[in-house]
Amino acid sequence: MDSINITPSLSSIEFNNIVFTYVYELLKLKPENESGAGSYYASRANNGSGIMLNDYDFKIPQVISGMDIKNVYYVGCGFNFLGFILSLMGINTVSIESDYTRFLGLEFIREKLINIFPEIQNKSTIINDVFPSKKLVYEKNSLLLFANFAARIDDEVENIILEKFNLFNYIILNKRNFNGTRDLIDDQIRLINSINSKINCNILELGENFILISNEYD
Repeated sequence: MDSINITPSLSSIEFNNIVFTYVYELLKLKPENESGAGSYYASRANNGSGIMLNDYDFKIPQVISGMDIKNVYYVGCGFNFLGFILSLMGINTVSIESDYTRFLGLEFIREKLINIFPEIQNKSTIINDVFPSKKLVYEKNSLLLFANFAARIDDEVENIILEKFNLFNYIILNKRNFNGTRDLIDDQIRLINSINSKINCNILELGENFILISNEYD
């Protein structure tokens, strides 16, 4: 796993080791289906590698750090490792998770992290809800993030989500894992075409799976 400096005194490898400890502790307290870890996080905690972070957990912060962004809204955050990294970088991060059991596991991990990194208390907010959330007022200078939104939603809900993209200056989206897994290039192109039909925007490829959607305002 490559590493970046999240802060001058904290590398992403060190952060990975910390969250691994907390996920492992959570799984000792509850089985995977009750802890919110599910097979996704449990397999990572138990496969012997100790690697909890995905590549995008340290590549996306590198992209965002060079942008004029004050707020990030992270949808389908899971255990929110990426969201916590952004908050440690000083970015206000609101992370939204719809699965209540997973949200409870997320709360456990967040409280553990706050004991080491008290700044997370103010910079990181977690919400158990769906997007778009009626609990939130979306701030200006903001970025909407879908890093791994692979759960299936129906076409009507997808259209509602895409129409909300015009509320944000930028959107980073995993075109492969958005509303299911889109392994076929044609399926990914259809998603991009659908976005273009909803909002006037510029779309930039970020590596193999991610796109940056720019929705600049005059």
